[in-house]
Amino acid sequence: MSQTVFLTGLLQTAGNGKGMPRKAWVFNKCLVFNKLGGMNQMSPPYIAPLRAVRGAITLDTDSPKAMAEAVGELVGSLMRQNHIDAADIVSAFFTVTADITQANPATAIRLVRPDWQHVPMLCSQEPQIQGGLELCVRVLLQWYERMDHQVPSPTPLQGAVPVYLKGASRLRPDLT
Repeated sequence: MSQTVFLTGLLQTAGNGKGMPRKAWVFNKCLVFNKLGGMNQMSPPYIAPLRAVRGAITLDTDSPKAMAEAVGELVGSLMRQNHIDAADIVSAFFTVTADITQANPATAIRLVRPDWQHVPMLCSQEPQIQGGLELCVRVLLQWYERMDHQVPSPTPLQGAVPVYLKGASRLRPDLT
């Protein structure tokens, strides 16, 4: 019987239970195995990159229903355009403008997206800026890129695909 010991950020040797030694690079949530070939030769590990993307949307009204619809649309669009699976999400950080008082985006997204039940989320209020956008929800979404996607995520040089919907499109006129 082989014993497996992993320490974050270190290369460890472990057995797979069938007598075949394996080596693994372990980086926080990113664990990638490589079989040994020949005399301690090992191909470089594939490290799933941590990605982040921003998005924003405006609400039609300050209500729980409007919040649920808006964050569902925003998150759905971010996930589609960036080929994100909910299981790969590390965290989401939402901000809302001061005029949003009836609902919180983390609660709303859990109502409309059951696959987000275990996503760590934090919400905060945006600073009040004179002439700033009203009824706006912003999000910073972080995820690990999957290794088995049929459609690859954007390369690090290209960056992720930000999504700014409804009135929030004025925050990033360079994207329209």
